[in-house]
Amino acid sequence: MKLVGLAQYKGPDGVVKSTLHVIDDFAEYQNDASQGRVAKGQSCEAIYVGSVDVSGLKLGDTIEILYGKAVKMKDGNFFQPVKAVKQLK
Repeated sequence: MKLVGLAQYKGPDGVVKSTLHVIDDFAEYQNDASQGRVAKGQSCEAIYVGSVDVSGLKLGDTIEILYGKAVKMKDGNFFQPVKAVKQLK
């Protein structure tokens, strides 16, 4: 995925929190005309990475996001924390 935006803020605890804005090609299953699915262009996402160090990233970098184990929250939903962000190019 390609990094196209980076939003950061310093929380009340003084720790910098980050959200990455990325674009990527649609997954193959999203573009299957025989199943009536058509996806054109690229998908875009905002991914909250919290306090993971992203200081070495630049806009335009190709990155990979590595996730930790999914955790079930009190409300029954699941949260999968970001463990690391790897710069590929």
